[in-house]
Amino acid sequence: MVKALSKYLGGLLVCVSVGWFVWAVIGMVLPMNLPLPIYLAILIVSLWLLSYGVRQLRGKKEVAGKWVVLLSVLATGYAIAETESVIHQLLGEQEQDVQEDSGYGYFNGPCAEFDPVRGYRWIQGCHRTVKLNEESLVYDNTFCINNAGVYSSLDYQPRVPNGVKKRYIVLGDSFTAAEFLEKPLTERLNEISEDEVEYYSFALDGGGILNWHHTFFKEIVPTYEFHGLIINVFADDLKRDFFVMNHYPNQGYTSYLKDSPSGEVDFDSVILPKASPYVSYLDDDSLDFAIESFKSQDRLTFVDLEVLKGIILSPVFIYSVFKSKSFLNSVLIDKEVDVSELEAVEYYGAEKWRAINDIISFCKQKNIDVIVSAIPYRHVVGLFNQGKVLKEKKFLELLVEKYKVDYFDGYELFSSYSEEEIKTKYLVGDDHWSQEGSDAFANSLSVFLKDD
Repeated sequence: MVKALSKYLGGLLVCVSVGWFVWAVIGMVLPMNLPLPIYLAILIVSLWLLSYGVRQLRGKKEVAGKWVVLLSVLATGYAIAETESVIHQLLGEQEQDVQEDSGYGYFNGPCAEFDPVRGYRWIQGCHRTVKLNEESLVYDNTFCINNAGVYSSLDYQPRVPNGVKKRYIVLGDSFTAAEFLEKPLTERLNEISEDEVEYYSFALDGGGILNWHHTFFKEIVPTYEFHGLIINVFADDLKRDFFVMNHYPNQGYTSYLKDSPSGEVDFDSVILPKASPYVSYLDDDSLDFAIESFKSQDRLTFVDLEVLKGIILSPVFIYSVFKSKSFLNSVLIDKEVDVSELEAVEYYGAEKWRAINDIISFCKQKNIDVIVSAIPYRHVVGLFNQGKVLKEKKFLELLVEKYKVDYFDGYELFSSYSEEEIKTKYLVGDDHWSQEGSDAFANSLSVFLKDD
């Protein structure tokens, strides 16, 4: 009895182990984003196959049983992964482009508060952010927040001061906000520009078009005098829902809302129940200890549970990476292919496409200069010279052509670098650009604005 049971369990373990491994690469060939009923049907059938295979293992058809169990485990894993993904989308969670970031990010305490206009704003003062991964310290930066709740050494004034001939408002996401860098993009622009020009950033880490639209029309236009607008667009910025964040004493929470808040919203009662506990804190002494632990390779003293969880879920992570890469390939198109506004509306949705059009058309009516720039995505830069670009980039160029505004192409800039140079332009273990990459973009953008 014991021998038969051990043989049965051993065979089942082999099937499950092999199935678990193959599941890790299954995302390269199986379809994605099918209707939810199809995934549920696959799940039901695969579970029935699993029970059938187990019955075969108990009988005389042991080899056939193992194969049935193997296939059913594969199908079950695929169905569960895709069902979960679809349910998340139906619940309103934001689908992100492929990311290969890894590691553990922390602040040294609560430093952001929910804002129904922007989505959130940083609390005035200086804060520390640290990110570590299994191999290195990704970043360790102290960022100081001005009177407008923005990472900038400038305190913002509603009126343009005497002596300044031109003020640019800058919209963007985490690449532009860059609390992880010693010197964000607009800080570098202010540093190298003439005293007659100044740049005010309202970029938002995690934010996109709905945050920009809300901030632009409800805060920037009513409050600030400006002559030019720079819109720094990363891959999926125009597809993002309204991003919100709030830091509580022991944990910070984030979420994406399908619609921009129409008025005062209570984060605790309305948003918190659906929010994710994304932000963690460690005091400065603990952060210093963590960094030293990583440097000394004594990592398990700090991240033992995270490492254990990573080992257990590694097939899931690999599956998600392959799924994301497959998704990325599906949105790459030839540079010479034309796109239409109808395709853009279908891709982004009418509300989001209208939002970016609202911002640009308002500026054109007010004779405010508009510069649209494309932030280069590290996984696509190398394909630019091969004639491949993200579909989002083509839609961006469609906007530029429609409104006849200036366009600064970050892909063209970064594709001029060698493969080794490109590596230095981005952080290790993170898809964001490094200080060198941000400065290179700012330097070239500054020259572009002067020549314009």
